[in-house]
Amino acid sequence: MPRVSLSLWNKSDARSAVDTIIEAESMGIGALWTDVGRSTPDPVTFLAAALWATKSIQVGIGIVPTFPRHPAVLANQAQSLYQIGGDRTRLGVGPSHAHIIHDAYGLPFDRPLEHLREYLTVLRALLTTGTCQFSGDHYTVDVTLSEPAPLPIYMSALRPKAMRLAGELADGVLTWLSPIDYLHDVSIPALDSGAAVSNRQRPQVVGAWPCVVSEDPDVVWDAVGPMMSVYANLPFYKGVLEAAGITVPTGRWSIEALDRVVFWGSPERIDARIQDAHQAGIDEVSLHVYAPHTVTAAEIHQLATVWQSSTP
Repeated sequence: MPRVSLSLWNKSDARSAVDTIIEAESMGIGALWTDVGRSTPDPVTFLAAALWATKSIQVGIGIVPTFPRHPAVLANQAQSLYQIGGDRTRLGVGPSHAHIIHDAYGLPFDRPLEHLREYLTVLRALLTTGTCQFSGDHYTVDVTLSEPAPLPIYMSALRPKAMRLAGELADGVLTWLSPIDYLHDVSIPALDSGAAVSNRQRPQVVGAWPCVVSEDPDVVWDAVGPMMSVYANLPFYKGVLEAAGITVPTGRWSIEALDRVVFWGSPERIDARIQDAHQAGIDEVSLHVYAPHTVTAAEIHQLATVWQSSTP
């Protein structure tokens, strides 16, 4: 498992996304994550082309919203990714948010964790054994694939109940905007608790954070402010931030508050924050690089060079 990864920094169209993954591999970057957006190309589709064109880079999808995509359909798609790229794909799933599932797609957003438990059960069976017979409140499935596709399954999680579910059923957990101390004090113990229920080792912990390579607080806020203003007011994220002792302001954040959820500063300072996260029990730090302008490959390379030189 990589110690540090990056979020795919150019996915404006599918060709650009594939080219960027190829470029990342040429820089020596070992792993990327990409999200699934409502308005951008589907990464489950374009990753097949990227895997065909690369040799070693790991690619993670974080996350595929579960409500719009049946687990058997995702398992079919995972077959293609596995047959092309072997185990280089990490498959992230999660319920997403009510404003996407219900308001944008018109689907019910009911009992998301119960829905996710059934989803993971069906998906796991299909990926590992190639067959699933299951009947639950959300899914009734009787499907057999031509062959298994044993890709690791990551689950998005923020609060303790979700962490316990991930501990029971997932290979890894993917977090976003969670303070390091909150992950250490609250999230990881809940993950351990869930793993104990299933008598298994703790799943891998991937902590994902915004990253700004600048020592100017004004530049940092210009880069992440619009994003923070959206995420910090979504119920799941706001709940975590408040539980971690961060009062979400109506306007600009203080630099002290930003420092808990944004990796910023010189590349060396950012690398020190990466080490802090590892020491707190986070297995992998995934950085989503932001800037007031379009992020360039040169900026990515500058940042990657620092952590590559310090990562064992």
